[in-house]
Amino acid sequence: MNAGISMLLAQWQRPETVSFDMTGTVNNFMAQVAGRHLSDDEVKATTARFNAVLNATLTDWQRHHGAVILVAPAVVGGARDITAEVQAGVASRMAGGDGDE
Repeated sequence: MNAGISMLLAQWQRPETVSFDMTGTVNNFMAQVAGRHLSDDEVKATTARFNAVLNATLTDWQRHHGAVILVAPAVVGGARDITAEVQAGVASRMAGGDGDE
């Protein structure tokens, strides 16, 4: 009985491992920026804002879900892909003017 309880506790406390396609997300962002014909200063400012928003979105997601986020190439399989969810959060924050909050 103790072994069963120990196993349940270990599974309950073990965080979920999820994957996120960082490369694809950054490549999509860069393609969008390239299509906007921005000045060098605008590209730098937009890129800095994107990086801050992406970091904040990932941190918030991880904190809220208690999960371990791995970049997609590090995951062989079996982990839930949260890329679309994170990208939607980033897009919402970028459109709404939310920075790294």
